[in-house]
Amino acid sequence: MNIKRLLFPPKCVFCSRILTDDEQHICTSCAEDLRKQKPPSRRSGAFFDAAYSFLTYSGTVRRAIHRYKYYGKIHYADYFASLMAIRYGREEKTLPDIITAVPSHRRKAAKRGFDHSFLLAQKVGERLGIEPSRLLKKLEATPAMYGLKAEQRRANIRGSIGFMGDAEQIKGKHILLIDDIFTTGSTAAECARVLKNFGAKRVTVLVAAMTVKKK
Repeated sequence: MNIKRLLFPPKCVFCSRILTDDEQHICTSCAEDLRKQKPPSRRSGAFFDAAYSFLTYSGTVRRAIHRYKYYGKIHYADYFASLMAIRYGREEKTLPDIITAVPSHRRKAAKRGFDHSFLLAQKVGERLGIEPSRLLKKLEATPAMYGLKAEQRRANIRGSIGFMGDAEQIKGKHILLIDDIFTTGSTAAECARVLKNFGAKRVTVLVAAMTVKKK
């Protein structure tokens, strides 16, 4: 008998149902729902060249991201990263030259107890065989962007991202930019703008979950 499993039974990342011995990370029902979904993507954007995700940011996925980001479910990073790596492999024919992450302000990271985006970058990097680099930094803490319109988000993030790498390191390179969610793309665009200003040739965005545009 597995005492640890008995005392702390693993639960589905999405619906929180207790998993059976045959299930890993997610329950059979949620796995079936995933198979029916079309993974979201943006083929181009302001400054970035493409953006991909395996998951749509809504419902149980949205709640799972929140538990990861705000309620200490750090172990979710392994599962999210596995899906992210699968999605990247389906869309891109070659590996990126460099992996980096959307930066968190040090105060927010300290409050959470970890850097959620860089942890995802580390886990994706393990699967792609590339050690992530910290190329970007948050120059100032920006107000929460929940509920803001696209123009407000762009104004909110503009000028708040700085470069902390070596320009020669990224010159002419393909950079994979990792984050937890993609909503309007304003944060990804600002990060990509900074990277391209310092010489990056291509910036691909890979996130755990993405909002689908309403038609």
